Amino acid sequence: MTVGDTCNLACRYCYEAARRGQGPDRRMRIETLRRILDNVLPYVRPPFLLAWHGGEPLLMGREFFEEALDLVRDVAGGDWVMMGLQTNATLLDAGWAELLRKHSVGVGVSLDGPPAAHDAQRVTPNGAGTYAQTLRGIGALRDAGVPFGTIAVIDAAHAATPGSAKALFEHFGELGIRSYDVHPSLTHTAAGRWANLSPADYSRFMIDLFERWIGEGDPDIRIGFFEHFFQGMTGQKSETCYLSGACASVLGVGPQGWAIPCTRPFDAAFTFGNLAERSLPDILRDPPFQRFKREEAAGRGDLRSCQWSSLCAAGCPHDRVRDDRQAIDGANVYCTCQTGAQGGYPAIFGHIRARIEAIVRA
Repeated sequence: MTVGDTCNLACRYCYEAARRGQGPDRRMRIETLRRILDNVLPYVRPPFLLAWHGGEPLLMGREFFEEALDLVRDVAGGDWVMMGLQTNATLLDAGWAELLRKHSVGVGVSLDGPPAAHDAQRVTPNGAGTYAQTLRGIGALRDAGVPFGTIAVIDAAHAATPGSAKALFEHFGELGIRSYDVHPSLTHTAAGRWANLSPADYSRFMIDLFERWIGEGDPDIRIGFFEHFFQGMTGQKSETCYLSGACASVLGVGPQGWAIPCTRPFDAAFTFGNLAERSLPDILRDPPFQRFKREEAAGRGDLRSCQWSSLCAAGCPHDRVRDDRQAIDGANVYCTCQTGAQGGYPAIFGHIRARIEAIVRA
């Protein structure tokens, strides 16, 4: 649920920069939210997650969220809706944290690692780093007892720094962060490609992180990508959307109610319809959504002979390309079994499996 496209930061690798703030009145209104909930909740069942996104969602202000969170809980079916919020945490304080605790909203915080790595990319419009502000926000969540995890975006320069994976793991440990995930920086815009993480650098970083993690021997440290591997290899349903092949079960909803594949940018042809005006079943029957389902499935169809297909499902459709342009029925940048490049998902999965087999044999 993207409640607004504006952001108080100007992250240098941001894949949203090209569309941020486009068009008039890019802030959600409570009445729009009410109509969306009326058009969605009667047609879904638990487990159902409503994730508040932006831009930076907290820019909408506490008054909006006080009304919005009350509204979700008050509408029919809203009492069983799980809620989360993704934020850069720079605006979080005790008041915000108490509001989120009151409504049982879990929080995802964008934190890229130690200060030097975080402040290199996650900056204010005047270029100042934001690590200190983010840590203050995390402190407010802790003081209020709000559950949170972090997402670290790894760009090319970060991954190229010797020992960067080990430094990230140890720094999160020092901060007491026990649940997090790591995402590779990837944008299709020409201006941002300098930060894109190559498949080889991505796999090297993740293998180094895995070795440091398994060497720690602490099962309470949960890293999403590794958890996904063990879920998949033991026949469980993965909770990781971008590797599970369950993209059609995720919808992004913009501030004015327009439904899109998710919060990541896709071609405008994949704008499905307006959920403030029409019901969810109507939107899902329309040609744009059916086309998305068809092309997304086509992007996964070539992987049937791949030994890792049950683990990556051709990866996130946002990361699939053809002729150097985004194409959801194309080959995923990190599915190197398709592209023939070095590294990527096969290298990571292969290393983890071999390492676990060696431990079991020993």
